[in-house]
Amino acid sequence: MTVLDYVKNTHGTAAETLLKRINTGGSANAKGNKYEHYFAVAKICSVAAESINFNNIDNHIILSQAEGFIDDLCYTIVDKKEKVTIRLKMPILTPPHGQPK
Repeated sequence: MTVLDYVKNTHGTAAETLLKRINTGGSANAKGNKYEHYFAVAKICSVAAESINFNNIDNHIILSQAEGFIDDLCYTIVDKKEKVTIRLKMPILTPPHGQPK
């Protein structure tokens, strides 16, 4: 007997349907997280290579989930006073700022 069968037999089809939806959302979230991790690693390696090339490792600050409107990945190049923020994925239900819903 599967977990879905158990839930359906014990709690009904509504609970079974809810459990299926929860799993679907969790799977989609896991795929999104995997993409974010690979992208972040690639960006960090790129920044590290640049730092090593110019022998200035302390010149870069890398943050994830930084405070701000775009918070997924943020890096600062200190001597250039340059801050780059990257949104790794767009929310599905939220329209871009200033656009009607």
